[in-house]
Amino acid sequence: MPDLQGPSSLAKSVPEKAAVLSACFYPQVQADLTDILETIDDIDAIPWSATQPVNGAGTTDNSPLATRTAAPWMVAAILNHAKMDKAPGADGIPYRFLKAMGEPLTVAVAGLLTQCWRAEYYPAAFRSARTVVLRKPNKPNYSKAEAWRPIALLNTVAKILETITAHQLCNLAEQQHMLPDTQMGNCSNWSTETALELLTEQIQTVWTSKRHVASVLSLDMSGAFNTVNHTQLLDNL
Repeated sequence: MPDLQGPSSLAKSVPEKAAVLSACFYPQVQADLTDILETIDDIDAIPWSATQPVNGAGTTDNSPLATRTAAPWMVAAILNHAKMDKAPGADGIPYRFLKAMGEPLTVAVAGLLTQCWRAEYYPAAFRSARTVVLRKPNKPNYSKAEAWRPIALLNTVAKILETITAHQLCNLAEQQHMLPDTQMGNCSNWSTETALELLTEQIQTVWTSKRHVASVLSLDMSGAFNTVNHTQLLDNL
């Protein structure tokens, strides 16, 4: 990595470059939090028992997440679709090693996830990620932090636990109609192609009318994920 341009001077050492990249990737964002009546300072304080997911077979299960049981086949299904040599997290364990362990591993991970649900707790070790920095393609100047992007690498076991839980929550949100009908992202049977087809169909429909005009507003939220205020996000959730 070349020397990076910092706020006042060039960052030459590894710690100096890390500081410049960190400030670029994870800026401290100020937000108006006056409308929040009660803040949650600890993620562990958020109760999971209020959620009511749908099981993987597609049938409704109205029991709280804390009373449900994760099945070994859920773990096996993720391993079957995972890229075997995808970069692992800090523990260095790849998916290939987990898949080679077979049924003993799937049973153990399913039991671990079940206990996480019942205890309403997600281990702190699984929230830790190893961040690597990659060049963005075709940038004219790599001495600027904006020409680089961070990739967070979670431990593979942690990604399995998160994926299964996320599937449960996604199924629930769709079945309970918690998402607007016009949302395309992260919804089953919807894609960018679907969104474009809907957009062009609406525009062409308006063109047939002599009393209406079609207009489109497109927004690109630059750095939205890294700049979101966590206190506001937790309050919204």
